[in-house]
Amino acid sequence: MPYGRNPSFGPPVNLGGVNDDGFVTSNSWGYRFRASANYPNVFAGVELTPSIAWAHDVKGTSPTPSFQDGRKAFSVALGANYLTKYRGSIAYTWFSGGVANTQSDRDFFSFTVSMDF
Repeated sequence: MPYGRNPSFGPPVNLGGVNDDGFVTSNSWGYRFRASANYPNVFAGVELTPSIAWAHDVKGTSPTPSFQDGRKAFSVALGANYLTKYRGSIAYTWFSGGVANTQSDRDFFSFTVSMDF
């Protein structure tokens, strides 16, 4: 009996074969990549940190949300730090792929501001 698929995709369909889309498989794998750079004193007292991240769940679905067959995500961000006291960042994350990926239409933009005291 297949298990592990998000209930929003309904029960399994068996039309002469087994459709295991989104259900837990015996093996799953993927990879993650993240890169960032630090640019101190770009302006007077301002440090900038751009970053990118890529995640790809290549094959299989794990029992936990770690891997979902075919899922992809890409993020780009820019962080700023002023005098090591004020911080801010902007970021965009794009989701795609995966037959049973509940995040495929959940792209988002984020903006943060903080202060150390």
